[in-house]
Amino acid sequence: MNEHQLGNVYKGHFEYQDKPGTKDFRRMVLIDITGEDEDIGVLTQITSQEPKDPPTWHDQYRKPINKWKESGLTKMSYARVNKNFPLPLNVLNRPIGQMNEEEFLRIAEAALLYMSVHGFKH
Repeated sequence: MNEHQLGNVYKGHFEYQDKPGTKDFRRMVLIDITGEDEDIGVLTQITSQEPKDPPTWHDQYRKPINKWKESGLTKMSYARVNKNFPLPLNVLNRPIGQMNEEEFLRIAEAALLYMSVHGFKH
């Protein structure tokens, strides 16, 4: 049985597409499981940086995680639905939390919509 569940929140390294080889330690949420053997996770980056005032173009893709404590996060956070990436599930550690179903569905729908138009490009 797969220990990874959709909506799990993890801590790990996120590689920047525009700066190959440059990684940052981030939180991320598992929004899909795919691959021939269902061994690849699609993850969406999480940030605690709130949208700017006035908002920038990228701020439209920051979706609030209102139940951040229940998701295992330490402060108000946002899913960056334009920052998605595939990752082998076997590199993910134990999750730090789990999003509630309603919040997960809202974020996953926005991320999957973004990827259906733009792919993994952000």
